[in-house]
Amino acid sequence: MKAILLFLLVVNCKVVAQKIIKTERASRYSVHVIGDNFEGLMFKKNFFYGKDTAYIKGGRFTLSFDEIILTETLLKKSLYRADLDTTYDNSNAKVTLRQNLDKYVHQYYGFLNNRGEKIVMIICFYKLNVNNYRNKKYWYKKLVFAYDGGAAYWHIKINLVTEQPFDFWVNGR
Repeated sequence: MKAILLFLLVVNCKVVAQKIIKTERASRYSVHVIGDNFEGLMFKKNFFYGKDTAYIKGGRFTLSFDEIILTETLLKKSLYRADLDTTYDNSNAKVTLRQNLDKYVHQYYGFLNNRGEKIVMIICFYKLNVNNYRNKKYWYKKLVFAYDGGAAYWHIKINLVTEQPFDFWVNGR
């Protein structure tokens, strides 16, 4: 029992101790954000990619830095939820994500659902793959989607109002 309580205490402290260390303008519609244990790119509300009109009914929003910290906290917590195991077949990929989350770069794309609730789509890809993107600054200008690559590329959406994750997807599963 003591071991379980100690584990939960360590995980909880590690999850909530988030802060942003550095931000820089990446483009006119994105901001590069570096945290104490995460790196990401936040797309502003003026960024649209071709599929926006297909599923975004409520519009877009630009995440505040506090919302990025909340998103990161909820992302970490969501990877420990047992019910996410049922959303994809490769449980080895889930373990990899959980244990290596700091090895991924995150892209944050905020939109509103039809109830006006803030939703963040988080696209994650392995930092080793970012070297190619960094040289071209590709990941600063476009959402990075891959149709293969297993646990190297994945995404999830989080409702900031209900704090619930959904649409978790590991590519090429």
